[in-house]
Amino acid sequence: GVDRPILLNIDATKVLWHPDNPGQLLYASEFELHLYDAENHTDVLITRLSTPIKNVHWHSGGTSVMYDDGEKLFAIETDPRDVHNVFELEHFEEIETFWTNSSGRKGYVLGTQGEETGIFERELQKR
Repeated sequence: GVDRPILLNIDATKVLWHPDNPGQLLYASEFELHLYDAENHTDVLITRLSTPIKNVHWHSGGTSVMYDDGEKLFAIETDPRDVHNVFELEHFEEIETFWTNSSGRKGYVLGTQGEETGIFERELQKR
């Protein structure tokens, strides 16, 4: 066989390529979000949390990431700064999964809020 070097040795639960930059990989472990640049072989920690990350998705345009911890939905900026701004978007009793429409202007959550279980819609600000 051919020996191939391991470019990134990670314990990831979620892995997503950037929607517009095929060399940038978003990955999540149980408590951390990272960006890996395959061209430069750099790995940047976006955030470390005290609660497990359940779902993670790129937001439209790839300048931010949305994630949830099973109850709260968040957005975090991914630009290369010392501090990444985090925004709590919504709180639920339970989040099963979430997604955005193709423009990134609306977010949808499959979950439970109050006594209601179903798909909830939220307007999102697109940058």
